[in-house]
Amino acid sequence: MINSRVLWILIGVSIFFILLNVKLFDLQILKNEESIFFAKRQQNKTEFIKAERGLIYDRNNVLLVYNRNDISFYLDNKYVTTKDQLNVAKKLAENNVFIGLIDVYILKPFNEDFFFEKIKNYSQIVTIEEAFINKGGLDGLISKILNNKNSGIRLKRMGFQDAYVFDIGSREYLHKLNNLDEESINKIIKELVKEYYK
Repeated sequence: MINSRVLWILIGVSIFFILLNVKLFDLQILKNEESIFFAKRQQNKTEFIKAERGLIYDRNNVLLVYNRNDISFYLDNKYVTTKDQLNVAKKLAENNVFIGLIDVYILKPFNEDFFFEKIKNYSQIVTIEEAFINKGGLDGLISKILNNKNSGIRLKRMGFQDAYVFDIGSREYLHKLNNLDEESINKIIKELVKEYYK
């Protein structure tokens, strides 16, 4: 009776080890590539680090090349005055944020290829318009161009939200209310620069 119990225990342990070996063979030999893939996916993480190029001097110690944050934004001159555009650019330049300004005063006809040539070297575009955003205006036109050209340029849209507004006031007041005033534009662009260089 004791011998039969020992025999059954030995058979049970033997079956367990046989099944364990079969499973190990399956994992290590038959599913080797799959196991490596899942192990690497759990242990590795891709992180993008934007490398600063640094300062480059010539042999006379004259600065030739330096890093600068390039962000361009587009203002419709009918709605945002040239003075405001220049004030925004000036205040951002004081913080080493250099921007390009392009006045898009007409949406049709629009030379998309010429426009893309002007913006293709920028990393970020901010559209500012006194109109509803995401309703086919300037922001929609630029978004379409960026998509058609498979560009990696990021787009930030600024304008009026598609909502009822019951506030009454001057044009400047309504701009401030919708973050289209000079101070709000400066603040939003500075936040975009910080986000870009995280």
